[in-house]
Amino acid sequence: MARSSIMSHSNHRTTPPNNYYKPAPAEISYGHMRFLITDRPSDATMGQFLEELKRHQVHIVVRVCEPTYSVEELKQHGIEVVVGY
Repeated sequence: MARSSIMSHSNHRTTPPNNYYKPAPAEISYGHMRFLITDRPSDATMGQFLEELKRHQVHIVVRVCEPTYSVEELKQHGIEVVVGY
């Protein structure tokens, strides 16, 4: 996902480009399966990402984007990482 900044009519930036908005995770249930759709984390946000995964009792992460984080910390917490792209 590309970063974008909001521009006013006078072309002055109203939000800094590093203030990227990440949408809230969405949980989808289908039969006995549950899926948690999230934005991709970075190494800097891995702690918050792990907390979110724990809240939803996630055991497997399917990576469908280019790598932006190391999977080692996820593995250390017993979360399997599958590459799906």
